[in-house]
Amino acid sequence: MNKSTPPVQLLVRNEYMFDRVEGHGEFTKGILVSVRALKNQALQFSVLLETGALYTGLPASALTTEENDDGLTVSDSQMWDNISEQIDVFVIEQLKYMSCAVKINKAVLEGKYLFTIDYVGYNDLSAHPEHWKQLHVIELIGGSIVCYPQYRIRFKDKALCHKSEEPLPQYRANTTTWTAE
Repeated sequence: MNKSTPPVQLLVRNEYMFDRVEGHGEFTKGILVSVRALKNQALQFSVLLETGALYTGLPASALTTEENDDGLTVSDSQMWDNISEQIDVFVIEQLKYMSCAVKINKAVLEGKYLFTIDYVGYNDLSAHPEHWKQLHVIELIGGSIVCYPQYRIRFKDKALCHKSEEPLPQYRANTTTWTAE
């Protein structure tokens, strides 16, 4: 399923678009326009390039907002493959551009929230509370784009999250299916 994303001006790493090795370390300007989810694959983003081409099928590791060579792999940029082909994309307004820290492997990297991708399928793992997760799209300091679940992100806002520097409590996983009847 394809969904429009908020427009984000960014750069695409040329090594994801060209067969030539000399493209490594080079970038093409573009605007993020959509995302596609195929089951058991990484998210695939579409970018309208400055050349006028709409390039599709890019993993998050191909996208950056600054020229950098951070070495993030596809699995660094997204922890697991899609559990559903049905997604929704939205911006949590209260989090928009909020600073955060993301735990990637053993490192904690700073960034800011851009938007959320939610798996909404009814006949797959996303329907089960123990597997349902949203992926929040984060722009790391240095420009790399990553898609991570909320339990790997700590949002920071001095006005709203005044205890964000303290250790997190050991919250239990919410695995309850809540019904009203």
